[in-house]
Amino acid sequence: MKELDESSSNLISKKQVLIVLFFSFKSAEMWIELINKANLFKFLDNINFIGINEQIINYLCDLSLNKVFLSRRKRRASVLSLGMKVFNEMEKSL
Repeated sequence: MKELDESSSNLISKKQVLIVLFFSFKSAEMWIELINKANLFKFLDNINFIGINEQIINYLCDLSLNKVFLSRRKRRASVLSLGMKVFNEMEKSL
């Protein structure tokens, strides 16, 4: 994929994306690259990011993203579980 599709761009720019899960460092790099190409980085402040390992988390923190969470275990189920927990906490605060 060389650029974000229009639907994804619209969801991000309208702040309708709440959580992004990363299961590999490469996917995080590629996604951020697509975001930068689409000039959408300024819309990432409201998004919660969940990564499967510290390398991903450090990369996202180095980009000054502030809602970054590390799953407890290096398993997909752990990332998904944390994503659901973060989403539920967001729902409670609304």
